[in-house]
Amino acid sequence: MARFRLREAITAGAFRHGAGTIISDGPDALPGDKIHQTLSASTVLPSMEPLNAAATAMRNAAIAQRTKEPHRRAFDTNMPVAITGVDSIG
Repeated sequence: MARFRLREAITAGAFRHGAGTIISDGPDALPGDKIHQTLSASTVLPSMEPLNAAATAMRNAAIAQRTKEPHRRAFDTNMPVAITGVDSIG
């Protein structure tokens, strides 16, 4: 189970979360975590701070994945279903 802390507010599909929100990808989430079962290396943003080893592995996979894609810079913010910079959302 990967857990990340958001360093800035994001919108991902119908979800909106403010900076400081902790998101998780599994049923073992801690109370207060926002669960996103679609969380993967393809959806990790640079503004997500890994909180455990699983999250660090997922972030490293995201960096490796973007390095191999010629149409993207290594670990840019052009991620599917994620928009950063929505700091007005609390």
